[in-house]
Amino acid sequence: MNAFRLIRSARRSLSLSVQPDGTLLVRAPYLMSRSHIDSFVASKQSWIDKTLEKWKKANANSHREYLHIGSSIKLEGRTYSLATAPVRKPLVEGCQVLLPASFEEESRRLAPLQLDEKLRQTLAGFYRAHAREVLPPLVEETAARHGLRHSGVGITSARTRWGSCNSRNHLNFSWRLMMADPECIRYVVCHELAHTVHHNHSRQFWQLVGDICPGHEEARRRLKQLGRELLHTGW
Repeated sequence: MNAFRLIRSARRSLSLSVQPDGTLLVRAPYLMSRSHIDSFVASKQSWIDKTLEKWKKANANSHREYLHIGSSIKLEGRTYSLATAPVRKPLVEGCQVLLPASFEEESRRLAPLQLDEKLRQTLAGFYRAHAREVLPPLVEETAARHGLRHSGVGITSARTRWGSCNSRNHLNFSWRLMMADPECIRYVVCHELAHTVHHNHSRQFWQLVGDICPGHEEARRRLKQLGRELLHTGW
């Protein structure tokens, strides 16, 4: 479900590239249908994933700040600061995400990059667990309300896709989606459920998305911005 910038011109073929700022750019002939363009982009998903991953690695260190105790992170669109407490695993308390007290010692002992990597690994598990709590019930509720069916829900570590739906209608969502606000999370759920009916990005697909998620355009815009932020901050 990669967002992309589309430029039409007097050309005969399609082209796909990743721009210096990480934007996915598609160039297409004036009269080519959007469904054909979407299918082309979908067919290049493996290349997109690999290329964006290379771009992220090449640009991450110049933009990101190393995580440390006191850093801010996002959870369901809200900002929380990292703190330590006598807890066994990360948990939310007020406006903080509490980490095991051992991180206090780690913050003094480890180099900034090492601490950053350890914090991200721990927080990845935290986000994944949160996604397992939030997403399956939301998928079930949304599917039941609109008469849609799926074959299961999985949580992945995908960096370039918020969600996906395979040919068996199994839905996958990246744990990174938990950083988005609730409206954006709901939009991605609706988007992937719509793929259980239309396995493309045709006009009919977008009509269904609009029916089950009115006002989704604004959520798509915010997700695109969040995606840029996560790439630039090393997530």
